[in-house]
Amino acid sequence: FQKILRLAAALLAFWSVHVRAGELSSEQLLAQASSLVSIQGVDGRTGTRRTGSGVVVNPKQVITACSLVAGWAGYEIFSAGHSFPATLLIADQQKNLCLFTAEGLPAPPVLRGSTADLTMMMPVWVIRQSGSAPAPLEAASVTQLRGGKPPLIETTAAGGSESVGGALL
Repeated sequence: FQKILRLAAALLAFWSVHVRAGELSSEQLLAQASSLVSIQGVDGRTGTRRTGSGVVVNPKQVITACSLVAGWAGYEIFSAGHSFPATLLIADQQKNLCLFTAEGLPAPPVLRGSTADLTMMMPVWVIRQSGSAPAPLEAASVTQLRGGKPPLIETTAAGGSESVGGALL
């Protein structure tokens, strides 16, 4: 169990997934959209259905921001028009990262790079879920790298609750 916890902690090091934008064609960038999923649950206080984005980081494993799913009762992952019940494996509240497992989830893991390659004002792409389909790629730049290793990444990408849990490519 400790080995799984360490592996999950390494995955939870940052919720943004980075691949050098210059290394991928626009077709390859768009192909990463299949690794982006929608996560849904019911707000335990209001009974309202909530939706956000998550990123497949390992087979059947999705990472998202804990602040997105806080207070939810039950979780479902949506991918390729299908719903998959999800179980919370690890919640790292300090880093605001939650790792879920969803049996049968067919979405492939996203390509990952290293935060060590990031520099200030580096061009990046942001993609997130918008309803049941991925939103268009949004061009952005790295504006700040805070904290230790790996750093917390700030970009020029538009914010808002719908952007929580998206991928930084």
